[in-house]
Amino acid sequence: MPTPKSALVALALLVDRLGEGGVLSVPGYHLGRELQQEAVASGYDDAVERGLLEGIGWPEDGYRLFDIACFSGSCKGGFFVPFAESNFLSVHRALLDRVGGIHPGFVSRGGGFVNLDLYAEICAAPDCELYVAPGEGTFHQFHGGVTTGGVPAAAREALMAGFVAEYRALRGRDYHLPTREASFIGAVPAPARRFVKASLESWDARDTRRT
Repeated sequence: MPTPKSALVALALLVDRLGEGGVLSVPGYHLGRELQQEAVASGYDDAVERGLLEGIGWPEDGYRLFDIACFSGSCKGGFFVPFAESNFLSVHRALLDRVGGIHPGFVSRGGGFVNLDLYAEICAAPDCELYVAPGEGTFHQFHGGVTTGGVPAAAREALMAGFVAEYRALRGRDYHLPTREASFIGAVPAPARRFVKASLESWDARDTRRT
């Protein structure tokens, strides 16, 4: 079995060969059983995370990280709905230039919505051909982050309100999730397959709410 690193590089190169519009997006996960901004209230910290990592021997097989992870907030709907962002995004330089790259106006703590903005702009490009690798992932570790490090609820709400206002001021509109549908690419190793099931269940629940 290829390592996650080599598999991702191979997929990125494959998508790159499809042309300037080819974009590879990788789902995001949080280590732990729930989103870290929620888990910290129950004592989740560096020590808990180290215990999880030591318990799976992940350096021997990076795909074991799926065993101790949950979908990140940006991918909470699963594979069958658009993500809000990707922390492994492979895009042709020409397409990146056409959408203007990273907007320098995002100056809030942690960049505010800068990742979401870049991803949305790329997905909205007319020639974007979006591919999602459901068998790969990026795994967020606890690091006392701006929105995931245990900020009190009221402070986090105020912070997010600032992000929303900054985005509106820069783009002249409210932020909305991308609508670009993705094609799937790559193998899905056994540890990742439970997230395929979770994605189907999320999609089924979404359809039920619509009827």
